[in-house]
Amino acid sequence: MASLSPPESGHSALVRSAVFSPDGQLVASASDDKTVKVWNAATGEEIRTLPGHSSDVISAVFSPDGQLVASGSDDKTVKIWDATTGEEIRTRERAQRICQKRRLQPRRQADRFRQLGQNRENLERRHRRGNPHS
Repeated sequence: MASLSPPESGHSALVRSAVFSPDGQLVASASDDKTVKVWNAATGEEIRTLPGHSSDVISAVFSPDGQLVASGSDDKTVKIWDATTGEEIRTRERAQRICQKRRLQPRRQADRFRQLGQNRENLERRHRRGNPHS
């Protein structure tokens, strides 16, 4: 009888949550290995790992447009990531109240994501005009 090889990718600890992107093409998973992983929903292929939390990651959600991922951790931070590049965009420290709920609420986060997206678009627009601080 042939033995099964361990997978070459995947989480190394318990997965706390998994969520589909709004278009259904990606899945983000949050794990006790202190990472979020983004997967191709159709193939199951791991696309990228989002490291950076110092404790278990309890929850991850996509923004309504699928461009961003937010992760909440027992380290009492919420991190915002670019879903395409994996770049960490922002960290909110002392997010104990959010993280104590043990999961982020996609509907409640929608307004925050919308605001973050608008702020990012405004900054990019100002930068293109050569006036990044106005």
